[in-house]
Amino acid sequence: ARLGPRMTDEQLFAALNLDYPGLEETKRLVEAGDLGGAKAAFVAHLKTRERPRFYVNPADIPAPDERPAKPDTRGADAALEQRYTVMGVTLQFEDEIDWRANPTDPFSPEWTWQFGRFHWWSSLGRAYWDTGDEKYVRQFVKELRSWVHVNLMPGKSDNSVGSRWRTIECGIRLAGSWPNAFFRFLPAESFTVDDIILMVKSFAEQADYLHRYPTGGNWLTMEANGMGHVGVLFPEFKRAETWRTDA
Repeated sequence: ARLGPRMTDEQLFAALNLDYPGLEETKRLVEAGDLGGAKAAFVAHLKTRERPRFYVNPADIPAPDERPAKPDTRGADAALEQRYTVMGVTLQFEDEIDWRANPTDPFSPEWTWQFGRFHWWSSLGRAYWDTGDEKYVRQFVKELRSWVHVNLMPGKSDNSVGSRWRTIECGIRLAGSWPNAFFRFLPAESFTVDDIILMVKSFAEQADYLHRYPTGGNWLTMEANGMGHVGVLFPEFKRAETWRTDA
């Protein structure tokens, strides 16, 4: 089975506006055919740019002596044990996470859909900032890789039972848990260049997916919110203006 994302390194650099301010070194390396170096340069740009700024600014990560004495890490610790509670129903995974799982009885398709909102990523990010412990970063990275690798972007709109690409979830995570985690973990050692690139590719794929398959009503509001966030937070993409304008 093919691993996600669908976007290759070549396609990533083709999708970026390499004349965007701050991407001079990235452009030079792309033109030299050094895509590994170009990825590292692009990540260095993301880590050091001052604009745009999300609500969570990586530069604000607390120094060790600024961390709370007794942080509440319960939500993050449950994620470390791969114990997830959605709609009041808890499921624990031993090893690999099955993103199609549904423990509800009587059956409710909402469990699988809402599991794909990643609400606990905010807890993992907060725990990392409060403790400096990379184990929270490693869990986030494990989940990120797992989700992106296993859940290939569909070639058509998929709002069916069991879908991991229902458009309302896509919009909700892109406007909340995903950027929150991205900017909280950006300074972390365990969030590597390849992992950051993986996540940025997925941001772009999900924004394109939402742009391609809009619905209506309150769903459309959520979809547009997610797509708009990606357009604002990653202006380096050629399509960022389209995502923003259409959102």
